[in-house]
Amino acid sequence: MNVARRSVARRDVRLRALGLTLAMIAITGALVWYLPGRPGKTPATDGFDVTRHMQAQRVATRFREAVNLLHTGHHAEAVLAWEDVIAMAPTLPEARVNLGYAHLGLGQAAEAEQAFRAALALRESQANAHYGLALALAKQQRMAEARAAMRRFLRYSGPGDPYLARAHELLKQWQAEENK
Repeated sequence: MNVARRSVARRDVRLRALGLTLAMIAITGALVWYLPGRPGKTPATDGFDVTRHMQAQRVATRFREAVNLLHTGHHAEAVLAWEDVIAMAPTLPEARVNLGYAHLGLGQAAEAEQAFRAALALRESQANAHYGLALALAKQQRMAEARAAMRRFLRYSGPGDPYLARAHELLKQWQAEENK
């Protein structure tokens, strides 16, 4: 009888080992199934969208090119570059702000105003859009609106903003010109 009890005990251990082995295989299979990068898995489910990443890289590259064109005074080329950026990233207010500055560089105050207003429609707190809008309005001799835009710049800009002093100077200058 001892032999019979030993065989039953051994079978129980074997069944437990078989059950544990099957459970481990199932758990490992589930982990492999849900790991990112498995064949046939869509980018949206594995957390990395290659197409979106490549588009972001194209936007960043064109953005840098447009900044360089604007800073080197190639305003006409900068307008085209900023329009490309806006076409690729229409909700990026910084691109519209810089488009406005490129238009200002070309003496196109009305187009600049449109670009700055479009940036502000996307993000009201975009301080440099308020500053540019003030400049565009001043070029159009709309001084009351220019002063209001410059005051909004002062409200939204931070204490370390390099254009604070210039903004205060322009406000004083515009006020003095109107008082003449």
